[in-house]
Amino acid sequence: MRKTTRNLFLILLPIFLILGCASKKNAPLEEAGLTIPEAWAWAAVSAPVEPWLADFKSSALEAIVIEALKGNYDLQATVARMDAARASARIIGADRLPQLSSNFGATKTDTGNSLSTAVIVSSVATGYMDFGLTLGWELDLWGRLRDRAQASYYDYEATKSAVKAARLSLAVNVARRYFDLIEADKEARLMQLNLGSFRRSLLITEEGFSDGIISAKELRLMRAAVATAESGYKRSREGRALTLATLETLLGRSPAFRLEAEEDFPEISTSVSAGLPSGLVRRRPDIKEAEMRLASTDATLADASKGFLPDLTLGGSVNSRSNTFNELLKPEYMLSKVVGSVAQPLFEGGRIRAEKDLAIAERREALALYAAAVLTAFKEVESALSAEAYLLEQERADALSALEHEMAELIAKRDYENGLVDQTALLEAERLTYQARLSLLKTRNRRLQNRLGLYLALGGEIQGVGEVAELDLKKKDKALDEIL
Repeated sequence: MRKTTRNLFLILLPIFLILGCASKKNAPLEEAGLTIPEAWAWAAVSAPVEPWLADFKSSALEAIVIEALKGNYDLQATVARMDAARASARIIGADRLPQLSSNFGATKTDTGNSLSTAVIVSSVATGYMDFGLTLGWELDLWGRLRDRAQASYYDYEATKSAVKAARLSLAVNVARRYFDLIEADKEARLMQLNLGSFRRSLLITEEGFSDGIISAKELRLMRAAVATAESGYKRSREGRALTLATLETLLGRSPAFRLEAEEDFPEISTSVSAGLPSGLVRRRPDIKEAEMRLASTDATLADASKGFLPDLTLGGSVNSRSNTFNELLKPEYMLSKVVGSVAQPLFEGGRIRAEKDLAIAERREALALYAAAVLTAFKEVESALSAEAYLLEQERADALSALEHEMAELIAKRDYENGLVDQTALLEAERLTYQARLSLLKTRNRRLQNRLGLYLALGGEIQGVGEVAELDLKKKDKALDEIL
């Protein structure tokens, strides 16, 4: 017996050594060949990343973001997928524990009446009860059940990160559409002013044409300008309706076109604390999700690598039978049995090896996706940081351009009234002023949109401590940890 045990140990020792070595892996970034930069190329402030929603100082924006986080159905579906992943992890983790079941039955048999000329036998009832316990336990000798449980747990952790990413993306998208709504309203007001100016000019032109001092060409040019302005205004209102419908849908509302935006854009008066690139890798939820997917494939590969190892299962049962309930639980009426079994794969048609090849390929894919997520994050942050500076300079230039064109328009109107320039020069001055104001309006929105993109790229918190609390998963996760 001792010799057999020693031989078995010598056979299994290399397997344990191989499995132990296989579990030692380099960090994902090093394995992917990525290097984290020490600092951002465009960032002047490397302080920790702070919650961003309050930076806009807009209570209306905060209110609709909170409404969206509570009512958006796509986000609710993402949370449901997370709950399903948690339940799946608990199901798979339960396989590591012994499985105990019980059974109880009762049987009653009646013998029928027998009537003959010689003997009369009355009916007799007999009965008995059965009770049993069955215990089954697959011993996790090689850690395969642990690997499967860990894979499912990492999948669950990935869905948690997916929920955080979805919440952040939803909040940013709501803010984007809200700023688009403000732009649409301001553009409509600007177009109304432009249209009103053109209509007043048309009245003057028609009077001049009647008096014979304005040519038909100038009259038609003025009418064309009014028609173009009216078309642009209607097109702007159409775009506003589409933006508003999109925003209300994000909030979980049926589009009713009742949401009103503020009259002007919020001012961006603070710089962004971008933190350090190393913090971004730990903070961004999409990177965390990719990391957990990679960890899940590691566990799946570890499980697949042990496919040729035997499975050891222990089982036992206790059964008793009696015609009275009191005797049913007495030891002398019980029959116990203990069973152990070993299942060793011999021929699987290449399935086990193919499962390992599949796990290897899926891990390579997960590693590549993780590396791509990290690089994409770095690119998004650097692009948004660089655009911050350029858009600020562009907004200042557009503001100066709008001011100069407004002054030039005033001069053109005065010269037109004094007969120094014709109507074409006045129309051109008005058109240039309108274009300059519109350019400034769109640049301001682009700057806000870029700031939102930067917040999204940094992966920071939305509010910190506010009306919408983060998902409280500690109690549920504690129960899951006990199984795993």
